[in-house]
Amino acid sequence: MISSQKNERITWKIVLILALGLLLTSIISIYIYRQTEFETKQEFNLVCNDIKAKIPSRLHAHAQLLRSCAAFFTSSKTIDRKEWKTFFEASKIEKNMPGIQGVGFSLIILKNNLKQHIKYIRKQGFKDYTVKPAGERSFYTSIIYLEPFTGRNLRAFGYDMYSEPTRRKAMELSRDYDMATLTGKVTLVQENKEDVQAGTLMYVPVYQNGMPFNTVEQRRSAIIGWVYSPYRMNDLMNGILGSRELTQSGKINLQIFDDSISAATLLYESKNKISTASTDKFLQNLSLPVEFNGKKWILSFTSNDKNYLVVYGKAILVLVGGILINILLFLLYKSLINTRQKAQILAQKLTVDLKDTESKLGAIFDNSFDAIAVHVNGVWDSCNSAALRLFQVDTKEEVIGKSILTVIDPAEHERIRAFVVNRMDGKPAPSLYTTRGIKKDGTIFEMEVSLSTFIHNDIKHFLVILRDISFQKKAKDILAASALRYQTLLKTASDGIHIIDYKGQIMEVSDTFCNMLGYTREELLQINISELDVLKQKDELKNTIAELIKHPAVFETKHRCKDGTVIDTEINAIGVELEGINYLYAASRNITERKSTEERIRQSERKYRLLFENMNEGFAYQKILLNEEGNPINFLTIDVNSAYEKNNGLKYQDVVGKTILEILPGASTSEIEKYGKVALTGEPVKFEYYSKTFNKYFHVNAFCPQHGYFATIFEDITEKKLAEDKIVKLNSELREFAIHLQTIREEERADIAKEIHDEFSQNLVALTMNASFLKGKLQKEEHEKILDEQIEIANGLIVASRSLFNSLHPIMLEELGLEAAIKWYASTKLKLTDIKFEMQTYKKVENEQKYKEIKLAFFRIFQEVLTNIIRYAKATIVSVELTKTNEIISMKISDNGVGFDIKSVDTLQHHGIVGLRERAHAINGEFFIDSVIGTGTNVKIIVPVGLVSNE
Repeated sequence: MISSQKNERITWKIVLILALGLLLTSIISIYIYRQTEFETKQEFNLVCNDIKAKIPSRLHAHAQLLRSCAAFFTSSKTIDRKEWKTFFEASKIEKNMPGIQGVGFSLIILKNNLKQHIKYIRKQGFKDYTVKPAGERSFYTSIIYLEPFTGRNLRAFGYDMYSEPTRRKAMELSRDYDMATLTGKVTLVQENKEDVQAGTLMYVPVYQNGMPFNTVEQRRSAIIGWVYSPYRMNDLMNGILGSRELTQSGKINLQIFDDSISAATLLYESKNKISTASTDKFLQNLSLPVEFNGKKWILSFTSNDKNYLVVYGKAILVLVGGILINILLFLLYKSLINTRQKAQILAQKLTVDLKDTESKLGAIFDNSFDAIAVHVNGVWDSCNSAALRLFQVDTKEEVIGKSILTVIDPAEHERIRAFVVNRMDGKPAPSLYTTRGIKKDGTIFEMEVSLSTFIHNDIKHFLVILRDISFQKKAKDILAASALRYQTLLKTASDGIHIIDYKGQIMEVSDTFCNMLGYTREELLQINISELDVLKQKDELKNTIAELIKHPAVFETKHRCKDGTVIDTEINAIGVELEGINYLYAASRNITERKSTEERIRQSERKYRLLFENMNEGFAYQKILLNEEGNPINFLTIDVNSAYEKNNGLKYQDVVGKTILEILPGASTSEIEKYGKVALTGEPVKFEYYSKTFNKYFHVNAFCPQHGYFATIFEDITEKKLAEDKIVKLNSELREFAIHLQTIREEERADIAKEIHDEFSQNLVALTMNASFLKGKLQKEEHEKILDEQIEIANGLIVASRSLFNSLHPIMLEELGLEAAIKWYASTKLKLTDIKFEMQTYKKVENEQKYKEIKLAFFRIFQEVLTNIIRYAKATIVSVELTKTNEIISMKISDNGVGFDIKSVDTLQHHGIVGLRERAHAINGEFFIDSVIGTGTNVKIIVPVGLVSNE
């Protein structure tokens, strides 16, 4: 009775120990399950927040791109299609921002200008161009530029986005508040029947250069169009997320909704749909809002990881292993107690109990969750059912008696053989290691091997416990890959990533952030962000950080680098929660160069305006207007400077935005056509004209800065023109006076010659005749000698008087013509020199009355030129060419003398050349003189026959 009670107490004690062991095993298993589940959810939340951070960051980058495009329009008067394409290609947008459908410009077109606009675009080579959809509206918008201008984008060319309500709402919001805006869900006009996707568009306004846009009304007046980007949501999200886990492994499904969650507002859904058959226990959901300039997207994440083996695996392993161990301990303890209390009974029944124990151990051996096997010298001796299942072997006979290497990857044979040999020889060898097993079907898998030895019948046996750890290794690889992605993000991100706590202490940084500021990672991890920020104090930064954790934002600030330099930075900040603690995740970008470029653009614009407004010449920038046939009919004034107002007396507000026919209704058609030719052909023109409207003379320089436009520079030359006219009039009067003097001189010469001929010569002849008569009457020799001398003197005076008569009035010119007169005069003048005279005549100048003035002028010119040759030229040959055609009469006089430098001759001090030129001009002729030092001089007079006087 006592023994029974004692056995009962012992049994209860053993059962209590077993119960405590099982309870402890259950608690540990539950803890491991919950910890694994928590880590899985944490990883899910981290991935979702990481995806959320990338979307607004990329949207703001797209907005900044469109801002740059708008600045490109603002900095230039006009942008043509080629310049837009060059800007797009230089920006490398498709490479730097994958997923973008394109970048375009939509122009506002007034209703009255629609036909002219369509015609203008068609003249650029787009014969089928029109603004669509058709219909009558107060004004239109048209996509005139869109790059890349290929494929789907061609369908958007000419589309009026303002005609569609959803697009119009975003365009109006962008226009009124001068910000980048997103539309709601739309279907892009680029879509065709294949792969139709939900779409959205981003707009940034472009205002008229020089017009104010500080208020809503001013912006509505100044708007000329929008730069925009269309997005096909699947393409956009693939460009933003790249090779994220949700697109690769299919574990996470992302849905993006516009403003609210419904089927109608679904913008995007990844193709990793979660089975609805999954239980809620393994289904994770998370909704996160994304705000962009008033537009709200809702990101809905769903995950059915199906990794319940990961969640349960460790817990099950611990639970099963703990149960087995507790059972083994329970049996062992019970066996020991029974052995101690029933030593005698056990001694008597040793064989029976031993067999019973062996049977129980065999049952444990066979039913163990782990694969257990025994081998001797590398040959299988026994194994349990778990081992057969592990290697997919049907019966023990297939392995018993065979080498253990038959279930080991051949690549591992040498290593395992070395382990076994060392263990048999008593050398050091690992008791726990990993290797690769091979199943019956050839599948290779990772397994953990626990090795121990025991002696049975004086033979060393190896007890091997095998576990398939492929799943655990895969889980570790996933965790390692996640950590690697995190580290890769920090090392390769183009933005400077830094994570800070609520106090501003830097917790983690990327390589880009280190390089941007010149610090090492270790140095930055010891720094508070307030030591880097130039604009805010530490306490102020704490409040800012707390606000940013709650409300993500993009803002600009200044950071101080390690070397003391200060850089401008753009920060994209968002709050994240890690292990229950809030942190601020910030991506910074060095925008110093961008800010400097923007400032240079502003300075360039100010310099341009300063030069533009302070020019002395009037400047106008204008656009040619065409009719349906493409002919210029008017032009529109776009801009003028102050000098234009001063020169024309017209005010800026009276001309800008108006056509020339509105400003000056009497403007001539020829003037419009002249400017139209400049604008359409690009050929510049310069001309002078008199404006009856302003009673002024202008010098105009017109040129084409771009097709369809022209610029004019006006210079008021009224005073200069009046002075020139006065000079021309004075010159004309002087020339007429000179001709008059020349005529009087010739008439006086003729009168003097006539008197010499009629009076003096006749008297000399009479004197000679009287002397000859006296000589015949007188007989004395001395008287004859005196009379001979008197006769000789009288004869000499007669010859001299004839020469003087011919010089004053060449009678031979009238009687024998110009050629005979020139030859006579040359022979008379050159007979006492060594100069040879040559003359050639091509069709004689006939002795016609209408050539009288020409012959006299040519003869006088020849007289003066020949006199100068004799005095100064040192020539040996003088030649004359006389030519008469139906068009001209010309004379060329040449010599081979020393010549002279024409350029060094001051005509005001050489009256001879002036006199020769005036003689030629008096008969409407042209006078030319050419001389080269050492080679002689050529003088030529040309008189058009049609201009010869008939007097």
